[in-house]
Amino acid sequence: MWKRCKDGKEDLGAILKSVKSSFDDDLLTALCEASWGVSKSDLTDEFLMEQIHSITDSYQNQVLPPVNELFLNELKMNMDNTDIQ
Repeated sequence: MWKRCKDGKEDLGAILKSVKSSFDDDLLTALCEASWGVSKSDLTDEFLMEQIHSITDSYQNQVLPPVNELFLNELKMNMDNTDIQ
C-alpha cells in the first residue's frame, strides 16, 4: 500500500481503515470489559493488532479447535436461573 500511495501520490491515511472501526461496537465493548480490562476509549490500533495476533498465533499448528465439539462437551448451562426466557 505504501508503494501504491507513494507512486500514485495518494495519502496513505486516506485509504487505510482503522482496526478499531472494523469491529462491531458491541463486540468491542464486551472484549474490552471481559477480556482485556481496558476502556474502549483507550484502545489503539496497535493494541488491537497485538490482541489479534496473540489469539491467532496461539492456535496449535495454526488450526482452529473443533468449536462445535468443545461447546457440546464443555459448555454448561444452568437452566435453574429464573431470569432466562
